[in-house]
Amino acid sequence: MAEQQYVTRREFAEVRRANRRALKLQAREYERRLKHLNGEQKRIAAAAAVTLRKDIYDAERKTLEARLNILETAENRRAGAMRLVFVLATSGAVSGVVGLASLFLPKPALPPQVVPLPYYAPAAPGTMVPQPQQTPQR
Repeated sequence: MAEQQYVTRREFAEVRRANRRALKLQAREYERRLKHLNGEQKRIAAAAAVTLRKDIYDAERKTLEARLNILETAENRRAGAMRLVFVLATSGAVSGVVGLASLFLPKPALPPQVVPLPYYAPAAPGTMVPQPQQTPQR
């Protein structure tokens, strides 16, 4: 059997005093640490007020990217329409200038009429090639 150990009253009192001192030291240390933590809850709340969670950030980023794509598409369409308007306006202006020029500028003299030469199919071997006929002058 294990031998029982007895503690004297003096030893018991010393242990109690040591425990009380340890508790007082622990209480002082807690107070010191709490002084540093005063206002920490306010600082954490302030930081949380300006911080987004990742899932909210990702959702907002996707929404903004979709809106940006819509705006880019609209801008590309508008730019294409403006190019088309420019091309149509330019071609209209050019055709208008050419039309006015044809009204007011003297007509150029026509070149002499060219008479087409008659076409002859290639002659078969051993046949005579017909002579071209004279076309009347106009």
